Amino acid sequence: MNTRPHLLVADIGTSSLKAGIIDRTGNLIWSYRHPLLTHETQLRQWDPQIWSDGLKAVGSCLPAEPIDGIVFSGNGPTLVPLDANRRPTAPVLLWIDGNSHWKPSTDSFYLPKTAWFQAASPEAFRKTRRFLSCPEYLSFLLTGEEASISPQPEFDRFLWDQDQIRVYGLSPELFPTILRPGSCIGVVTDQASSEFGLPRGVRVFAGGSDFMMSLIGTGCIEPGMTCDRAGTSEGINYCSPGVVENSQVRCLPHAIPGLYNVAGILSSTGRIFEWFRRFSGQSARSYEEMIKDIEAVQDWSDQPFFYPAVHEGERFDFNHASFTNLSPVHGSAEMGRAVVEAIGFTIRQVKQILHDVGCSVDTLRVCGGQAKNLRWNQMKANMINSVIEIPKIQDAELLGCAIEGFIGLKEFHSYREAVDELVKIEYVIKPQSSWVPRYEQRFEQYELGFRSIAEGR
Repeated sequence: MNTRPHLLVADIGTSSLKAGIIDRTGNLIWSYRHPLLTHETQLRQWDPQIWSDGLKAVGSCLPAEPIDGIVFSGNGPTLVPLDANRRPTAPVLLWIDGNSHWKPSTDSFYLPKTAWFQAASPEAFRKTRRFLSCPEYLSFLLTGEEASISPQPEFDRFLWDQDQIRVYGLSPELFPTILRPGSCIGVVTDQASSEFGLPRGVRVFAGGSDFMMSLIGTGCIEPGMTCDRAGTSEGINYCSPGVVENSQVRCLPHAIPGLYNVAGILSSTGRIFEWFRRFSGQSARSYEEMIKDIEAVQDWSDQPFFYPAVHEGERFDFNHASFTNLSPVHGSAEMGRAVVEAIGFTIRQVKQILHDVGCSVDTLRVCGGQAKNLRWNQMKANMINSVIEIPKIQDAELLGCAIEGFIGLKEFHSYREAVDELVKIEYVIKPQSSWVPRYEQRFEQYELGFRSIAEGR
């Protein structure tokens, strides 16, 4: 009889809900992916029922495995406004929508979205009695308990605190109590068990934001370690022993007190590749097939480039990117190479920015969708001239959630203890000496064009 604890873990991304069952030894013994984003217009009117339907789909296909706990992570800053009956008063205030009214000298990522909501939808705001973030909303659906999650006290101000709530002129009652990851939020109610097909009475533990769960799930909890979290958007996250103050990076407290996450953000890299896949008529083709064709383009003498729209602060924005040097002789493979080069070269630029602020990157631990394609990661290693490590559980948010749950179950007493036992590296990809010089030359050309476009704006 197997007595090792099993956890049901799920991450709510922008494009899909990923779920899995992970056992005490760190094995992903079942996994499931449910698509969420079916059309770009959905991003402007995101119905939280989309998440509920995804959770029901998970419950409908669960294997006959014991479940000792449930943990969620999800995208943010995202907020669900709820009325007195805890029903949504408006579409989700999604992290990617860009709707925020910032006030000077505040740190919260969430309060600016509530301020925008108050101004843009006063009637819906008047009916709103509570705001819940993405993973906490699913925990609420299962338990009926409201909470917010922050990894540690130093991080709280990036959610909210009383002083900032007062600055925004909001009621503290709109925002629930903050819990720490691994805390028990509640148990699956009879009603939720019937609705979602999950076992009643199972404890639901606090997880957290997707990026923080990725740091933990890749084991990037020691100074100098770097996580490349690649999903709809991408972040190069360096674990620093101290605060880094520079406008070109984002510095936030790590889950481990005393450490900090220093990041460069690549906005919408996964989304832009999906766009290319659609407009080039390759939606039915696998990523492996596409990358193979892209890799086969050997003549680099007159190839197009693809550039982010702008580099502002810590963010490279791909939402309004453009091709240059495009001609009728170029087809989908050449254009595809330009897109993947843009992603790789932007990572290289972020790597240089991190180096300049004292955060030198030697190795990247890649997780998310890009981690599943070895060809692409070999190209990336060559482009950025760094070693790439790919963990066995590539959807690292799931393992990060599991680590929080196992700590909640008292199976581990610290992140380091859990990471040492559960995080396993499956592939180590080194730069190929025959390719690095070619990409050095190509990158020089790319940077000339990048500077020219930036100066022309």
